[in-house]
Amino acid sequence: MSTTITRSVRLDLPLAAVADLLRTPEHAVRRLEAAGREDPVLVRFAGSGDGVRIETRYFGRRDELPGWMASRFPQHGPENHRTEVWTLGPATLTAVVVVESVEGRGGVRGTYTVVPEGEGCRWELAAEVSVPLPVIGRRVEKVVAATAARVHAGEAAAMTAGAVRIR
Repeated sequence: MSTTITRSVRLDLPLAAVADLLRTPEHAVRRLEAAGREDPVLVRFAGSGDGVRIETRYFGRRDELPGWMASRFPQHGPENHRTEVWTLGPATLTAVVVVESVEGRGGVRGTYTVVPEGEGCRWELAAEVSVPLPVIGRRVEKVVAATAARVHAGEAAAMTAGAVRIR
């Protein structure tokens, strides 16, 4: 069982500016902070030529969870590990993105695609949420999918703000 997420946001930045941000290690953490993730940490950053690998760890927000889920997390939301493997081409930026629950209770697997659009670009997310828990797995997937959509929008806002900072 899985739940599909598709999301698209416009960035008022040229493709080259987005690629520059993705090559900036500090920006990986700023994106997560802007999206409301708690205590984000850059675990690993490797970039060379047209490729970037970003690994981060963060906590989801407890206040974003419905009561029946929040009660499982007394201090903060679930801990997650996220890996983004970007290919930074001249006309398109693409990434394979994997977010895994540290507790081993499922995750998100998908792609980011950034393409030029007018003076800016469009950042697309296509992913599957899978939570292999009996009885409540589908309910948890829907919560994770809704959260992932909000995080994507928050990260898009951070992209624009980040570009202003590095110019």
